[in-house]
Amino acid sequence: MPNDIDEKIISLRVFMPESLRNNFKAVCAKQGKNMSEVVSEFVTNYVANYEENSPKPDKGKGTA
Repeated sequence: MPNDIDEKIISLRVFMPESLRNNFKAVCAKQGKNMSEVVSEFVTNYVANYEENSPKPDKGKGTA
């Protein structure tokens, strides 16, 4: 996650079963983290993994 202090922080609403939310909250607390930290870390890793594994466009090759 970018550590730019000027980066605007937004909210993200997620729908899930209450029991999953409660379990997630408990696990985060046991790790000494809050849910926002864990979700932000997950999304950062998810995006990085996508970018690493997605095909890159061939530069310099035109279409015929």
